[in-house]
Amino acid sequence: MIYQFNSTTVKYIFCGLFFLLANTTHAQDSIVIRGELINNTKYSIAVLEQFGIGSHSIYKAAINNGRFSILLPANKAPGIYRLRYSLAEQDRFVDIIINGEDSVSFTLDMFRNTNMPVFLNSDENISWYNYRQSLGDLEYLIYYLGNFIAGYPDKSDRITEDARKLRTDKIQAAVELRSNYIREHRDEISGKIVAEQPLYYPRPEDPYQLKAYNRWAGYWEHINCSDTELLNTPLYTEHIIQYMRYWIDPDIGFEEEEQNDGFIKSIDTVMKYFSANETMRNFAVRYLTLGFKELGAEKIVEYIDKNYRSEEQCETDIELQERLEAYNRLSTGKPAPKIYFTNSMGVEQEYFWSNKDADTLIVAFWASWCPHCVEGMPQLDSMLAVRKGIKAIAISLDDVGTEYMNAVSTLNNMQHYCDFKKWQSKPVEDYHIVATPSFFMVGKGGVIIDKYSSIRSLLRDIQ
Repeated sequence: MIYQFNSTTVKYIFCGLFFLLANTTHAQDSIVIRGELINNTKYSIAVLEQFGIGSHSIYKAAINNGRFSILLPANKAPGIYRLRYSLAEQDRFVDIIINGEDSVSFTLDMFRNTNMPVFLNSDENISWYNYRQSLGDLEYLIYYLGNFIAGYPDKSDRITEDARKLRTDKIQAAVELRSNYIREHRDEISGKIVAEQPLYYPRPEDPYQLKAYNRWAGYWEHINCSDTELLNTPLYTEHIIQYMRYWIDPDIGFEEEEQNDGFIKSIDTVMKYFSANETMRNFAVRYLTLGFKELGAEKIVEYIDKNYRSEEQCETDIELQERLEAYNRLSTGKPAPKIYFTNSMGVEQEYFWSNKDADTLIVAFWASWCPHCVEGMPQLDSMLAVRKGIKAIAISLDDVGTEYMNAVSTLNNMQHYCDFKKWQSKPVEDYHIVATPSFFMVGKGGVIIDKYSSIRSLLRDIQ
C-alpha cells in the first residue's frame, strides 16, 4: 500500500518526532518545557514568568527557527507559569501548568492569532485547555444571545422566546461543563483554579450599570481566598484586578471622589476575604500596595499603609517606614517643607510669599512628559489669572531643558522651579512625591491644608 502525504501533514509528523526525540534526552531530575511557534517571523526570545505578588521572569531562552527549550529544576513549585514570547505585546503568552510532569511540549500557530496552544503531551495541560476552549465557545454564544435578547424590540415575539431558551440551554451546558471538570480534576491545580472561577450570567434586560454593580457587589461570595498553593498562579491577582476595575470603568464614569471611595471600600472587602491566614493577608496587602503605587494613587496607598500595614514590623521594611513617617510629616495642619532655590547670583534662597499678596499657596509638582500635567497645568494657570489671593509655585520633574522651557512658556501666572534632577530633586523628596501631578494647598503661616492628585479635585476645593 502506498501512502501520500501533503506538506502540512509532513510538517506535523516531523514536529511530533522532534518532540518525541527531544523529550528522551533531558535529565530525569529536571522539567523541560519545549515549544514551537509555527509560522513565526518576529519573536526571538521566550521568557518564563512565575507568579506571586505580580509576576517576575525566572528563565529566558532564544527562539531559533521557531523553537525553544527551557530546563527547570525538578523541585520547581507546582503552579501556572506564564511563557511570554513578546515583551512589547502584553497579550502574547501561553500559560503552562507545571505539576509533577517531567516534560511539557506544545506548538502554537502564529497565523491563528490566538493564545490557544496545541499540547503534544501533559495530560493536565491538554484537559485544561480543552475545557477553556469549550467554555469559551459556550460563553461566546451566551454573550451574543444576551445582546440579541436585550436589543430585540418585541420581547413577546417567538424569536425572542427561542433565543431565551437557547441561552438557558447554553448556560446549563456551561454550568455542567464546569462542574464535571471540577469533579474530575479536583486534586489537580487546574481543577482548583476552575473551582475558584465562578460563572456569572446576568439578565440580558438589565442595564449595563446594574449588571456591573451586581457583579462587583457579589464578587467574592463563591471564591475561596485561603488556598496558598494557588498563589503560584495568576488566579488571585486577576481576581483582584477584575474586582477593582469596576471603579475605573469608562462606561460607568465615576467621578474622582466616588472612585477613591470605591477603591477604599473594595480594599476593605478584599482584606476581609484574604484574612483567613497570614500568608494570604500579606499577599493581598502587598499586591494592593504595588498596584496602586503603579497607578500613582498615593492617597489609596496611604490608606492601605495606615490601615493594613502599620502593624507590621517597620524596622524590617524601610520603604514602609519612610512612607508612614512622610504621611505624618505631610498631614493636614503640619508645616509645609520649605523650598529653596538658587538665585541669579548663585546664592541659595528660601522661596516664600507674602501674606499681603496671597492667602493660599499651591505647590504643584508636574512634568512636561506627564499627560495629565500637560492637560491640567493650563487650567491651574487660568485660575491663577483671576484669583489674586492664590499664588503657585510649579516644581517640575523634567530633566531635559528644551522640553521644560517649551512647556513653561505659556504658564505665566505661577513661579517655576526645576533643578533637572527629576525624582532626586530635593523638593520632590521633601514632599514625598511618588506620582505626577501632585498638589499641596498651603495656608497662611505655611501650614498644609490638603493634598490633591488631580487638578480637578484641587480646583473643586478652590472654587
